[in-house]
Amino acid sequence: MIPEQPLPGFSDLVVERDVPARMRDGTTLYADVCRPLRGGPFPVIQLRLPCDKIQAEGITYRHPSWYARHGYMVVVQDTLGRWRSEGDY
Repeated sequence: MIPEQPLPGFSDLVVERDVPARMRDGTTLYADVCRPLRGGPFPVIQLRLPCDKIQAEGITYRHPSWYARHGYMVVVQDTLGRWRSEGDY
């Protein structure tokens, strides 16, 4: 996991890259988490897609920073067996 960092261009947002989530079957899925720097708790929007989570942030919906600026935590996760996540697709 890459430590929490300010999101470039947005001093009031932070991003954590490759956050692991262990599933019940023992495989690990990896996600990027974008959220406001201060406050909370935040409602969560989760996107789990078979395309690379980095690319998906720009081609599916609005960029996670848009939602984070509106008070949401955004979790963009690679699906099972795709990109950084473990397991079979």
